[in-house]
Amino acid sequence: MADKHLNLFYSYNASEDAELIENNLTRAFIQTLRALSGRTRNRLLWSLDKRMEEHDFSHAEFALQGHIDKPDCNCLDRYVATIATRAMDADEDSQSERETRESIPDAWLFDKDEHRYCLLIECKRGGNPLDQQQVLSHAKNYFGMDAGEAERRTVSLTWQDVLRAMEEALAQEPRPNEQEEHVLRSLERFLGFFDYRLFKGFSFAKLEPPPAWQLREPVRRALFRFDELRDVPGFRLSSSRVAASEQDGRFCFDQLEPAPTFRLRSATATVTAVKDRLFRLERLGAVPAFSLCNKKGGKHGR
Repeated sequence: MADKHLNLFYSYNASEDAELIENNLTRAFIQTLRALSGRTRNRLLWSLDKRMEEHDFSHAEFALQGHIDKPDCNCLDRYVATIATRAMDADEDSQSERETRESIPDAWLFDKDEHRYCLLIECKRGGNPLDQQQVLSHAKNYFGMDAGEAERRTVSLTWQDVLRAMEEALAQEPRPNEQEEHVLRSLERFLGFFDYRLFKGFSFAKLEPPPAWQLREPVRRALFRFDELRDVPGFRLSSSRVAASEQDGRFCFDQLEPAPTFRLRSATATVTAVKDRLFRLERLGAVPAFSLCNKKGGKHGR
């Protein structure tokens, strides 16, 4: 998508930092759930956690932040759903007591008519850590849970989990309708603005063909393609011992004779005994037994 503002969830703002905030991310997720049919919404939520399969979310109600009545929280099954990249480290400071007491959840998903379920949702974006103390405060203030029960009823998710659930919902038969697919793909791109993406491997099929590299042959000044090469050309090296009139002073590799037999010169041979001054490597005897000696001439081992 070339223009971000054509995305369903992206709007004009003063700056990038003003746009990419947690509240807008949470709102996009909730608005997507609201726009889906009951069947597709169930598929998505059931993919997030096995415990969600116990409920039918076809007629679910939604709320953002504090826009919910306390009686709607008193449902049979209550969950604390967290969507974050990481939990808060032990050495990080938690919110102050006042901030924790007054903090409110980011969103709600609940059954208003039969009060069978209620999901309290807390979202974090980017590297912002999930404050466990804040989550416990939510569970206590709205659900009356202690720390142990809150831990058992917590559904811990990441935005990658949400993206995977969306992919599963899109792939199941019968497929979502065109409008639902458009909404889900728009949320997928919107999450990408926050750098949340699923790695789906490399698509080599989409790579362009390699360019037709060409080499310039200096003599003919012609161009040729690698894919048109048949036989390896007969490369030649200049020979300083061949006259220029003989094969233009060049020779081909396939005309080379076997490798020469290298020989070492013997310093002990007389100058007149030419043949005796040379010996072949293949005629060398055993390696001599070298020995060490001290300054006084005493030998030490062999």
